[in-house]
Amino acid sequence: MGVKVTVIDKDLGYKAFRAAMLQMEDDPGVYVGVRQEDGQKQHDENDDATIAEIAAYNEFGGDPGPPERSFLRSTVDENRSEYEAGLAKVADDAIVVGKTTRVTPTLKKGFDKVGAKAARDVRKKIRDLRTPPNARSTIRAKTKGGRTKDNPLIDTGTLRRSIDHETRLKT
Repeated sequence: MGVKVTVIDKDLGYKAFRAAMLQMEDDPGVYVGVRQEDGQKQHDENDDATIAEIAAYNEFGGDPGPPERSFLRSTVDENRSEYEAGLAKVADDAIVVGKTTRVTPTLKKGFDKVGAKAARDVRKKIRDLRTPPNARSTIRAKTKGGRTKDNPLIDTGTLRRSIDHETRLKT
């Protein structure tokens, strides 16, 4: 006596999600930092360095020069689990939508949300970082109008204002 088994394969959106993922850019994701077009600009009128050079010089330190003051890598390291959870939720939400025409916009919107949060976190790190402190000569140079500006990563604020995010997904 045989038992008849019936298997029903009900696609709840996985095929559409997988198709959308295959159509993405070669290196999809959220990128946070100084965008190329901003990075090529001069940091300020008294300095020949570009914004990208100032960012790299502070992120990695210089020899000779200032010590490493990571604001990008350290922010990502400190918040990695939160960003990964946010991106996982975006992917889950995209699968639930289940229609090819809506999956990619759903992913882009979700990735943008995570990217905007990461960019805010990096700007906050630049604002709040205090160690290692500025050298005395740097503090003197950053004293303007009798007011001392002793934040190691902020002089003009240009670097902080240049932090942004970019979502790369093929639409």
